[in-house]
Amino acid sequence: TKTVLDAVQDVLADTGYRLTPEASRDPCSAALLRAPLPRIQRTMGPIRIVEALRALGGPGFELIVDPIHRLVTLDAAHHYLINEASF
Repeated sequence: TKTVLDAVQDVLADTGYRLTPEASRDPCSAALLRAPLPRIQRTMGPIRIVEALRALGGPGFELIVDPIHRLVTLDAAHHYLINEASF
């Protein structure tokens, strides 16, 4: 596992869930998934799937689960997005 995307796919393997298609991801999520996997996150067991996904996203991302379509995504947490007008 080299990237956060690799780790997310490993966590989701055999769950019936999949990551949202790349075209549907916000730019922040896409950047997170391309990032190298931090060494500290390379061994996390045993842990619940939802907790593993939240750990991979970190505090800047919210885990969104769509149980109808069996999709998951990590979206940028709104309270971490900076409005240039207020900065």
